[in-house]
Amino acid sequence: MKCRGHNTIHDDVLPKICCALLIILGASASSPNIFAAEWEFKPRLTVSETYTDNVRLGAAGLGAGGFGGTGNQQGGDFITQINPGILFTGVGRRFNLSTNYTMNNLIFAENSNFNRIRHQLNATATTEIIKDFFFIDGMARRMQQNASLTGPQAVDNTSITGNRIDIRTYNLSPYLRYHFKQLASTELRYTRGIVESNLRNGLRNSQRDSFQFSLNSGSAFRTLQWGLNYNKNIIHFTRTDREIKTEQSIANLRYNLTSQFALTATGGYENNRFGSAVRRDISAPSWTIGFFWAPTQRTDINLAAGKRFFGDTYRAEANHRTRLTTWAARYIEEVTTFNQQAGQAGGFGNFGGFGGFGGFGGGTGGIGGLDTLGALNSVNNGLFLQKRFSASVSLNGARNTLSFRIFNLSRKSLSSIEDNVELFGLDNALLTRNIKQTGVNARWNYKLSPLTNASFGASFVRFRFASSNTKTNNMIYNASLTNKIQPNLTGILRYRYIQRQGGSSQFGNLSANSITASLRMDF
Repeated sequence: MKCRGHNTIHDDVLPKICCALLIILGASASSPNIFAAEWEFKPRLTVSETYTDNVRLGAAGLGAGGFGGTGNQQGGDFITQINPGILFTGVGRRFNLSTNYTMNNLIFAENSNFNRIRHQLNATATTEIIKDFFFIDGMARRMQQNASLTGPQAVDNTSITGNRIDIRTYNLSPYLRYHFKQLASTELRYTRGIVESNLRNGLRNSQRDSFQFSLNSGSAFRTLQWGLNYNKNIIHFTRTDREIKTEQSIANLRYNLTSQFALTATGGYENNRFGSAVRRDISAPSWTIGFFWAPTQRTDINLAAGKRFFGDTYRAEANHRTRLTTWAARYIEEVTTFNQQAGQAGGFGNFGGFGGFGGFGGGTGGIGGLDTLGALNSVNNGLFLQKRFSASVSLNGARNTLSFRIFNLSRKSLSSIEDNVELFGLDNALLTRNIKQTGVNARWNYKLSPLTNASFGASFVRFRFASSNTKTNNMIYNASLTNKIQPNLTGILRYRYIQRQGGSSQFGNLSANSITASLRMDF
């Protein structure tokens, strides 16, 4: 099946998914006592009908490389989805396997040339080959996400925007782990990470080789704790001889003044090579000092500040729990790539969205879940400095659950602009070299009865493009009603409203209403 623009479905999709599953299964099958494990196989089928009054979300053009156009084009459509899926799990004494797959079949009544199949996969496995010594982790994921902040921001696959792309990620990570009794513990790990997309031009497929070593003090060291860490990443890009290298050697110390308060420090050296046409090597020492404070068993605070090659750096994390509430805040700075982000759990799609397939956020949405906009992990061919802050609170009652989250994410490109010209075009490559995303999510779940739940949500995200001093505001408001019709049959009715307000003529205003009715059968 084929369709235009970025919605092309390649003929090798199913073979690659099957190969990924075989790798995951093979890693687990090498574990002893595999047949004594607990295996679970849960097929499912979800059928849904959606009507939207703006199926293109204002996208005036769907040409390759454009990620959708601007304008205020309206066009309604009915979209039928027939989505068979499988949840396959296995838990043994020395391995753990989980595979969740959905075939998302989309049929458009008015835009039949965009009928397509989207594959969604989240498979992970961990196996212990040699007891307490040799392990292998495997991961295969396939999801859809918005490619660019400059295009329309769809929250699922029912919108035809030209900005929706397919991302496939595979990781295989063998590692050795050893404990020197109570003195220390060590880990030596190698990771091969592959990231591919369905973009024929622009986003380069990449392969990552990561080498990690750590040696940390054991329980024999109570007052002064120490650690040595080494991390090296080499990212190779297809269709080019360019590569990105990052390397860090760090020592860390922790001095426990009391059982509740400790001083922390890190120091070391890093060496980075940027994957641009003009090779740039940046080597510099790095250090931080900070503290850890846990005044109660339900509260902890961890703060640090220091220097890296790009200037001042900070890290912060705080957590607090009560009987009915959970509070959390985090700030982190990192030099990273899209390959590394996509290879992490929750790494692509929306960062930390409430809903979504397999925990990615911004995906197809769970049963009765709400679609939200989070900080988008937009595609990139280079190295960038990322600063991310998030804070959340959840209130859990007998019938009500309230969740609030605020976030801010900034990205500043460290590579040459040439790395992304093919992907975005010159104007958008310049526009996206320094971007900020600020937003808030709110969600309320109300239990009407033991079999019926209602959910209400709202999301707001502002994209700021520092190079041109422009911004766009993106909003989503939605409500859903979920009813357990039978023990294995669930019905969902959901309404969603999407709105974008452009800060310049480059970003057109748009709005879209949609209503979806779904039935899910678990076998």
